[in-house]
Amino acid sequence: MIFNIDIVCHSQRIMISDEPLYLYRRNSSSAMSLPYKPKLKDSLTKAYNIKFEQINKYHIDGQGFYKDDIAKYYIKEFLPMLIRNEFHRPDKKNLFNAFKEIYSLRMIRESFDRIGFRNIYPSIGAYVFYLLQKFKIYPIIFFIYKKSIK
Repeated sequence: MIFNIDIVCHSQRIMISDEPLYLYRRNSSSAMSLPYKPKLKDSLTKAYNIKFEQINKYHIDGQGFYKDDIAKYYIKEFLPMLIRNEFHRPDKKNLFNAFKEIYSLRMIRESFDRIGFRNIYPSIGAYVFYLLQKFKIYPIIFFIYKKSIK
């Protein structure tokens, strides 16, 4: 996404095609296929910071929609990914503290703040789970994730 934003913002013209022009190949021995990725948190944090640098550099968020999309994506996709990653780490020591630390990351805090109380989920149950996370009801959230990952 970071690369795409830079390319689009430096382009004179853009053409859209329905034709797939590249092939994505999965490699079972790559880092992305491993259940635990030790640098995941750092990578997502770095990407988050770069995205906001790009927003300022290219002035691409006049209405706030881009920041809203980032916030939704970080809450709906990256937050669960970070939590699953922690549950798969080899050392299960202090798992609950690592879990709480994820919710204290700037990218997660700012995403919850940006979304506020809007319902970005298709069901009331998912929205209630969002609220549990927003208000950091850690024991219940931890239990739900632990149960879903097993």
